[in-house]
Amino acid sequence: MKIIDFLKKKIFNKKSIYNVKNINPLDSCKINDIIHFSFMENEDLSNETCNIVSVSTYYVDKDYSLSFEIENSKGKMFYISSYDKNNVHVSMLINHGDVTNIFDQEQFAQIFSDNLNIKLTAKNNIMPQWIDSKEYNKVEHFNKVKLYESDLREKKEISDKYNYVDYYYLLNNNENMSIDIEVFNNGNTEVYVSIIIPNIMLKIYNK
Repeated sequence: MKIIDFLKKKIFNKKSIYNVKNINPLDSCKINDIIHFSFMENEDLSNETCNIVSVSTYYVDKDYSLSFEIENSKGKMFYISSYDKNNVHVSMLINHGDVTNIFDQEQFAQIFSDNLNIKLTAKNNIMPQWIDSKEYNKVEHFNKVKLYESDLREKKEISDKYNYVDYYYLLNNNENMSIDIEVFNNGNTEVYVSIIIPNIMLKIYNK
């Protein structure tokens, strides 16, 4: 669509004291780069300027994916990664209390089976800007993903310092919200609620 191309040019060609990155916006990001989000329904991100504080790398089947930890002006932490060429995936870690409050635990436990035909609904949606009130479907499950707490793009050789995680991914019917679950070797489980937004909703700068 021409209007999208126009908006991209308008957003990325605006003069600034920073250099604006405009090709696959997250591909060349690094620590201390700045991400500015446009106005949106999500109050945690709307018109927020966030700083990249760390970079992690997920490595599976000789391919990798980067995750950038970002901090907003209120000190709240999020994680952003590429979703596809047009969208990014923004996640927020929730605690065990939130998980038990929001989801039915018997239904939630079924996620960890090998069955992909699993559905999840929120029984008590206390985070409507992050969680779909309707239904999620389990669409991916990866065993033994290597998680490096570093940026592999900067390494000439792949480090042997990593954690194995089992990764579970559930997507809502509109494909704009997801639940991401990571289970570590020691049994620790991290649950993230995520939204999928267009690239044009953010602008990335490096000083």
